[in-house]
Amino acid sequence: MRQALIMLIQALEATSSELAKRLGEILILLEAPVTPPAPPSDELLPNGVIRLGVVESVWEHGTPIRFHHLENKQRTAQASPELWEAICNYWPEDLRVKAIHVAFLESDFRANAHNAVGEDSWGIFQVNRKAWPEYPVETLTTYEGCSMAGAYIYSVQGWPAWWNAANLLKLL
Repeated sequence: MRQALIMLIQALEATSSELAKRLGEILILLEAPVTPPAPPSDELLPNGVIRLGVVESVWEHGTPIRFHHLENKQRTAQASPELWEAICNYWPEDLRVKAIHVAFLESDFRANAHNAVGEDSWGIFQVNRKAWPEYPVETLTTYEGCSMAGAYIYSVQGWPAWWNAANLLKLL
């Protein structure tokens, strides 16, 4: 609900073309059922490990704990409960596990991750502000805001929006 109010305030400050889009996003947010984090489906192996492409993740009680890159052993990251909750708040249940793996490859779960080389991408899903200027940096640098933006971008473009990560995870 808090996120919906923030978005409403942003919508009121937006131009008329942005206003319609933002109000549509708010309506989707308000109508979406709030589902608690659920354990991943059949992708979870009996030992609590999920392997998608070049990433392996460790899960306990349906919650992601640790991620590491199989080809770059030094690349690891811890997944916080807040990150998983944000993804569960915005992503459909059948896409959550894939989404958190994409976020690992895009940002190592750093909410303030920024790539300014040839683009202006921010947050855990590295949302490119040149392509999506309606999302302010302040929104993209929170787990909630970037998860919401990422889920919307996925609904428009699918996994190709994160071409490199999706290829490494064998999602394409």
